[in-house]
Amino acid sequence: MHLIEEISHHIKMGYIRGNYCYSVPDIFRLKALQFYFKNKNLMTPTYFHDFFDHQVLQHDYNTRFKHKPILPLPNKVSCESCIRYYIPSLLKDIPSEIIAKIDTHSYKGFSNYIKNYYISQYKENCSDTNCYVCSH
Repeated sequence: MHLIEEISHHIKMGYIRGNYCYSVPDIFRLKALQFYFKNKNLMTPTYFHDFFDHQVLQHDYNTRFKHKPILPLPNKVSCESCIRYYIPSLLKDIPSEIIAKIDTHSYKGFSNYIKNYYISQYKENCSDTNCYVCSH
């Protein structure tokens, strides 16, 4: 049972690179970006088409945030991982070259690009000194 826990630790941390084993948070990011690609290219149902349109303040006087879009905020912590709230925050954190690929690549090409990007972020070797899998 200890071996299974160590392997799941490696999968969660993203150490297994040769077999293209993605960590769970990276799988979530990949699927969110794939959904955003489909949504931006109008490949989703019409219900989702204005999901990520940001509101801009509508007034005449100058403020610091007049021209910045207002991101939707979840009412509950459990809603932070919903696509309506997660994807806009994800788009702020990912590199601009990934966002640029949305307009220039096909769905398959975009998916392969982001998969290779996240795989390249993984470590080659495990840095855990007490790792059971690496020491046996």
